[in-house]
Amino acid sequence: MSSQPRNVLLRTAFLIALMSGTFAWCSPNAIAGVSGGTISTDGPLTSISTSQTLNCDVRHLGDSSPEFYGGTSCGTFVAVDNKVVGWLGENWVNQSQTSSGQGTSVNPYRIVTVVTGAGLRLTQTDTYVTGDESYATRVSIDNISDVSKSVVLYRAADCYLQNSDFGYGRLDLNSGAVACTAGNAADSRILQWAPLTAGSTAYQAHYSSVWSWIRSMQPFPNTCACDTHQDNGAGLSWEKTIPAGSSASFAHLTAFSPDGSTQVDDTDGDSFPDTWEEPDGGVDTDGNGSLDLKLSDYGATPNKPDILRAGGGNDIAYVHPACLQLSDRPDPSAEPLRLA
Repeated sequence: MSSQPRNVLLRTAFLIALMSGTFAWCSPNAIAGVSGGTISTDGPLTSISTSQTLNCDVRHLGDSSPEFYGGTSCGTFVAVDNKVVGWLGENWVNQSQTSSGQGTSVNPYRIVTVVTGAGLRLTQTDTYVTGDESYATRVSIDNISDVSKSVVLYRAADCYLQNSDFGYGRLDLNSGAVACTAGNAADSRILQWAPLTAGSTAYQAHYSSVWSWIRSMQPFPNTCACDTHQDNGAGLSWEKTIPAGSSASFAHLTAFSPDGSTQVDDTDGDSFPDTWEEPDGGVDTDGNGSLDLKLSDYGATPNKPDILRAGGGNDIAYVHPACLQLSDRPDPSAEPLRLA
């Protein structure tokens, strides 16, 4: 990957009132279907599934085997109250799971899964636009107990990229993105976790070391056994203290790129997808299938970098349909910030 990947700008953008939670990249491809906890499409991600207890399974058009070992060795875990919640420890208790969307850029396929455990309620939203090499995940954690909770959230998996249980790794400390790779060449296929919420740490190692680290209940150490050919795994973590009655959200992309880099159509490199900045483009802020926020109305174009400020009053907060938790927007009374 380049020394200044676009994910650096994306991560910064999330800090500056551009969107809440997460988003799916825009692409004008065909519609398929979503039912229960599974999104089914013509590809390149032909199937994306989230179980009722937050296991994950992804299938890629280029592979005959699942992208995660056994089709289940991927999940969402939280270390809290001296235990791990998730299938590595105490199982989540499912409350609901719904699906919607059309797989388009303005109305992505969406799986929303709600679970509880250890005084927390997690709402996980997975979104996908048909034709993309990545899908987005937002995990919102509500502290429904009457005491403050210190948590470590993990999103991690045992990789099975390109029909193989063995591979290498890649870690970019500038963007925070971590990946399993099919080879150690720059254009090798990757299975990448790219953070969209600041404060993450990453880990790539033997899959058993990844699971052991989660069981240690410590944030990932920002290390990578990148040059070791092994049965590998990887993931991201965030550490947060959530007061009683409060919530926090965390987001990332999971990318399965065939050429060793996540594919983002952002011609001017300003962190806004071209389809958000084009005169006939924009953002569907309320998820109703219509583009109701046109960035071009504020002077944004896809061929020159745009600088935006978030400050007092009613300054714009850009929200993608996958990011509907408006409470995640920055405090409008905060000191103005600059996206460079």
